Amino acid sequence: MPKITLFGLTLLLSFITNLSFAQQFGAIKGKVTTSDGLPASFISVGLKGKGIGTTSDENGNYEIQRVKAGSYVLRVSAVGLKVVEKAVTVQNGQILTIDFSLDQNADQLKEINVSTNKQNKYATKSSNYVAKLPLKNLENPQVYTTISKELMEEQMVTNFNDALKNTPGLDKSWTSTGRPGDGATYYNLRGFTTQVSLIDGIAGLTNGDLDPANIETIEVIKGPSGTLYGGAITNFGGLINVVTKKPIDTAGGAVTYQTGSFGLNRITADVYGPINKAKNLLFRVNGAYTKQNSWQDAGFGKTTFFAPALEYRINEKLKLNLGAEFYHYEGTNPLMVFLNRSRQLIARTPDELNFDFKKSYTSNDLTFVTPTVNVHGQLTYQISDQWVSQTNFAQNSRQSKGNYQYVMLLGATDDALSRFVTLQNSTSTAANIQQNFIGDFRIAGLRNRMIIGLDYLNQSTNNSNSPYILYDLVNTVGNPSNYINISKDQVDAKIAASTAANSKGTTATKVYSAYVSDVLNITDALSAMLSLRVDRFDNKGSFNQATGLTTGKYLQTAVSPKFGLVYNIIKDQVSIFGNYMNGFKNVAPVVQPLADISGTFKPQQANQIEAGVKTDLFHNRLNLTASYYNIEVQT
Repeated sequence: MPKITLFGLTLLLSFITNLSFAQQFGAIKGKVTTSDGLPASFISVGLKGKGIGTTSDENGNYEIQRVKAGSYVLRVSAVGLKVVEKAVTVQNGQILTIDFSLDQNADQLKEINVSTNKQNKYATKSSNYVAKLPLKNLENPQVYTTISKELMEEQMVTNFNDALKNTPGLDKSWTSTGRPGDGATYYNLRGFTTQVSLIDGIAGLTNGDLDPANIETIEVIKGPSGTLYGGAITNFGGLINVVTKKPIDTAGGAVTYQTGSFGLNRITADVYGPINKAKNLLFRVNGAYTKQNSWQDAGFGKTTFFAPALEYRINEKLKLNLGAEFYHYEGTNPLMVFLNRSRQLIARTPDELNFDFKKSYTSNDLTFVTPTVNVHGQLTYQISDQWVSQTNFAQNSRQSKGNYQYVMLLGATDDALSRFVTLQNSTSTAANIQQNFIGDFRIAGLRNRMIIGLDYLNQSTNNSNSPYILYDLVNTVGNPSNYINISKDQVDAKIAASTAANSKGTTATKVYSAYVSDVLNITDALSAMLSLRVDRFDNKGSFNQATGLTTGKYLQTAVSPKFGLVYNIIKDQVSIFGNYMNGFKNVAPVVQPLADISGTFKPQQANQIEAGVKTDLFHNRLNLTASYYNIEVQT
């Protein structure tokens, strides 16, 4: 016992000493911009003659931690740039904010960066969305991949699915069908399916696809993320967040045209600049039109996309951003062959099926449309040097209209396809409001970066769909005479003659959430993230117009924790990390056959343990993330 007491006393004295030592330090942070007001990336910022410094990130932000109290000369420099210096005084426990404006504009700086060949223009070193806090990749205990607009432009990406091919560990498992509810493309991530569900960190859903014309970056966040993003619009393998292009205060624009195989024609436009002389009211407009035929004997898709955005810098502390995406798709159903669910296939190889994959089993007049409108905004208010208020809001509307078709191997043999069709008319809406308070402050000399948030999500769907009907049976071998006997007029006539009941009704859910997350810098190299969410799910049930009854109402509460550790082995170059992350899904009650068996369930939980290493080497030319993870789902 004396040895244990002595050890505890020594540990306590060491901790107190460290706290006292930490209070002797401050920090300097700020932003470096070009002469035309754009972020200046990868610029050296340091204390003259002290050998202490850092580089600005892709948003122009920099931060120098653990600066002893005293007076210094803060110096901004890079090859080809005129040096800029400012005298500063740092006090104990103070976070000093110093901004710089360079003499060079964005185009001149870009030429300098290319000529010096020091940075990887495709890599993004930080994110404001992954942890809902401005964290560098090496500071974040979570694994994520960022796909930049520069990479998409270099690859001449014409669709969202091609852009996501740049994500290790992600595979497309289901092409967009356009049907209500789950019509968007499905991706496999860490063994679970997921869809695009977030735009600028807030709900942005679709029944179709997205257009890359308005995308600044795509963030693929890996692992259960229920603690910060909830369980209603995320899944256990991770989530996909789209960051949109924002207005800037210099005038410019670009128009591009692309053409390719199967009749591809695509034109895009990006126009931006200030609206007034004071440059406190800015705009940006992105638009695109795409048309391409299928590689099969029938099929096409065409999209029209328009995305306006405004930024109003009301004063030095208050800023309002507004944006919208109007997306309209029209096309045929992609061929999706469903296997027989009551028997195994007789064929054991694709060749044994004798299936002609160039056949589409549809016609060009059997189309559906998926118009999507997504309006979102952010109101940012600088409460103090340490706290920012961030109010996010979004209103989303998406439709599925037209003939949806699929084929299935239902016969006794593998050469008979059943063609099923329905007439869809569904509208879904989502309204999301978030209030966040984001802090960057010190307690007892230790830096805390914290977010405290409230979240409200309201989703509803209104369906007015015909029944699924079996249109016909068609043989997959040879050229059956009825293969081409399918058209919109024939399908609509057969649906009208059906005696099966239509599907008409509404569903609605509401989610109320509160969350808090703190990144604590225990030392200059070691940091810990602790997060917690409380989520109240309110299912309002499904209303059936035929019966006039509402069924399926229930309430459910979920608690979701998260914990992470990061240790920087080599500052800004190599870090090791570990995390525990949680995700959850609400589970509806089930009527049990016996009265003494409860049909009420708790939310389904997914728990991940992960450890790994991140590197950012050779002036950001080599980025690597390697980790081991294990996800267990509890039902």
